[in-house]
Amino acid sequence: MATPPEIDHAVVTALYQFRMATAEQLRVLHTPDSQPELMRRRLRRLRKEGLVEDVVLPQAGKLRAWYLTERGARIAARFRDHHPVPAHLRTTAGAQSILPAWQQHYVVFPRLLFVLADTGERAARQRICDLQAIADGHPLVARMLTGVKAGAARLDDLEQHGTSAAIWHTLTDHTRPLRGAWQL
Repeated sequence: MATPPEIDHAVVTALYQFRMATAEQLRVLHTPDSQPELMRRRLRRLRKEGLVEDVVLPQAGKLRAWYLTERGARIAARFRDHHPVPAHLRTTAGAQSILPAWQQHYVVFPRLLFVLADTGERAARQRICDLQAIADGHPLVARMLTGVKAGAARLDDLEQHGTSAAIWHTLTDHTRPLRGAWQL
């Protein structure tokens, strides 16, 4: 059975945008009325073409997440700007109000959170200072962080206090007190 190339392009573009997704997520996004096996077949074919790979998620049984290979990412970067938004993701107000796909699920872009594992407080402070220095010193990172909230916390603190606790160091404003992840 032939598969429409525009769906292959859409799947590759989605993996470029989201970095990883399950076959079911991709099916719901691009071919919601199809059988799950059709998307799995499509992904296996894209893997044979060297565009995608998969990994078994360690805490999700046999659930597989798919991601682009280096070749797939290069190809996706070339055609992602020219790929039309699927009809079921368009708003009713017309083309001017089409939102990026991530805004279908989030009001604001999700936070970029660094979790520092196997570090004591002193080493964690040094790593956070390093991350803040990168955020300040690299123009592309600094530009990205104007629209994306980012923070860092120790895994031990997360396990002890939870994500909402004031344990997160912001990467852009070193003078701000510690905050919860959603207050960055």
